[in-house]
Amino acid sequence: MTALPILSGATTLEQLKQLLPLAYLHRNVSEDDFIEGTLSKAQTFDDTFNLSDLQSIIGINDGTDQSLPAIAGQQGASSAIDDLNQNYAWIEANTSIYRLEYGDFIEPAKFKTQHDNKTVSIQSGGSSKSVGIGTAWLKHPERRQHRQLVIRPSEDLVTSDNCLNEWRGFAVQPMKGGIKPFTELLVRLVPEQEAQRYVLAWLAHLIQHPEIKMHVSLAFWGQEQGVGKNLFFETIADIIGSTHAAVIGQAALIGSFNGWANRRVFIIGDEVSSTDRRQDADKLKGLITSTSVSINEKYQPAREVPNLMNFVFLSNHNDALFLDDKDRRFFVWEITAGRLPEAMAQEYVAWKNNGGLSTLLHSLLICDIKSFNPKAHAPMTAAKQQMVQDNRSDLETWLADLMTSDITQVLGREVVTAHELAGRYDRETDRRNTSAKAITGACKKLGAHARTNQVRLKNGRKVRAMAIARADYWKQQPDAEWAVEMEKLLK
Repeated sequence: MTALPILSGATTLEQLKQLLPLAYLHRNVSEDDFIEGTLSKAQTFDDTFNLSDLQSIIGINDGTDQSLPAIAGQQGASSAIDDLNQNYAWIEANTSIYRLEYGDFIEPAKFKTQHDNKTVSIQSGGSSKSVGIGTAWLKHPERRQHRQLVIRPSEDLVTSDNCLNEWRGFAVQPMKGGIKPFTELLVRLVPEQEAQRYVLAWLAHLIQHPEIKMHVSLAFWGQEQGVGKNLFFETIADIIGSTHAAVIGQAALIGSFNGWANRRVFIIGDEVSSTDRRQDADKLKGLITSTSVSINEKYQPAREVPNLMNFVFLSNHNDALFLDDKDRRFFVWEITAGRLPEAMAQEYVAWKNNGGLSTLLHSLLICDIKSFNPKAHAPMTAAKQQMVQDNRSDLETWLADLMTSDITQVLGREVVTAHELAGRYDRETDRRNTSAKAITGACKKLGAHARTNQVRLKNGRKVRAMAIARADYWKQQPDAEWAVEMEKLLK
């Protein structure tokens, strides 16, 4: 009697119902007709039945029926499929074949070209035919298949919801030991204790929760080269490993291809120095805050993946990042220490290369970060305030000075029109024809509040006004109060 392995494990009617869609693959009838006819026969049996009952139901009565070949074990097909399943998986979200060894995708046509030079024998309708292994794998019900790619450090390679977990762990194992060279370098780079605690907590959170994207990026700059900032942060990258961490330059950071972002949770942007800072700021904003990122790399299908990247930016320029007064994404620190002494650098490298990575990993894993909020705004620093000022245009600098002065003494009122400010700016700076639009945009950027409704004056004229002082107060005031303020004489 011919056996049907795919159904041989069924012992109840319910199990039979679950297996019938696979058994249908052996019949030359429609799936609905096969299942409906088979189940109608099955109703004549009790809820439990034996293998001979199953074979009777699906029409295998003797060894002469050759129309029902087994799926598994077809002339070595099962072994070939198992071999390919070790290295390849069909990813449903990307509708493509993923190569586990290289962490990239291969097109189905290229996959078949690569593997169809070897064949397997498939039995069908009483005869056999040779099929390329690649083609057989693509059509086989037992090919490896997952919903999507994810990074979940706390889960197995195949997650509970059948996703393929790309987390490969850290490059080293934690080990108890001293981290004195690391802490000494931290103190040298960041002398203030409160800032030290913030940087250390940021790094510890990255290590303890690599699956969480923080809302703040670190930016360290200093005019002096060789101070040790790269050495310090690249130590963290070495702990995480090249699969999930990378050091990239300016060209890659703002370039069209971003394969460097794939599977990464930690990125060091080295020597950041933008020539078109506003455009770069928009790109950085998206990388830092977006929950997903579109991966675009050569010879690979474009794909959307979760954005788990946490950034550190290093530069020798005080205006490397385009920041405004409203920025909440960057913790900025200026390194004022001189060049790292050679003896200190050698001691650090010796510690790092002789177990230092493991001891630092252990220390960061047990670091207390209960009070650290990965979604909170970045703390303000003197270096950040200076970077904001250095990024201002002449108009923004003039307005910032005006708005931080005693407005009532300088202008006579807190509410003005953009045209009034434009005229004053042109007179004081010997400029011409500064637009009201430029004034309004710069004022909003600096925190002014532009009223949505026009303000009606006593003479019946309507004007568009904005409060350049006490913006929160004026947001709550009615039109009448705005009108009273606007009637005051402008100095």
